[in-house]
Amino acid sequence: MSENAIGNKSTEFIRKNIEIGNLLGLKNLTICSFSLDKDTGAVTIEACSRMHSATCPTCGAISWSVHSCYVRNVADLPISGRTVTILLHTRRFRCPHPHEDGRKHVFSERHEAVGRYRRRTRRTEDLILRTALETSARKAEHMMSLQG
Repeated sequence: MSENAIGNKSTEFIRKNIEIGNLLGLKNLTICSFSLDKDTGAVTIEACSRMHSATCPTCGAISWSVHSCYVRNVADLPISGRTVTILLHTRRFRCPHPHEDGRKHVFSERHEAVGRYRRRTRRTEDLILRTALETSARKAEHMMSLQG
């Protein structure tokens, strides 16, 4: 197989991952893997950021210096009644400028799809809130359990 054919296949794979990510509301994220548990029917999506840098929330400086990484478990809207969990690989960055205490600040990158300290995607929270506002608490609980 020629190098050009291999390059075209990898470009096609990246393009499809970006399209799937946009469909799921995961902008600026690359889907690394996708799995389905045959016993429970749960869908697990691993995603990581396509951005090479992050902006410090305190001073606004751009940082490329990665401090560490961790994985966030985030619940997303169900697909055909199957629960969906996104394993979101998140990086911590070092701010290039010292702050008030003279030390360099460490911060986590921000993702559009998931708010700070959240365990659900924004679109999942919106659906839950809209359902709860339109119906009674018991009816909303029943509808959400039916949807997974």
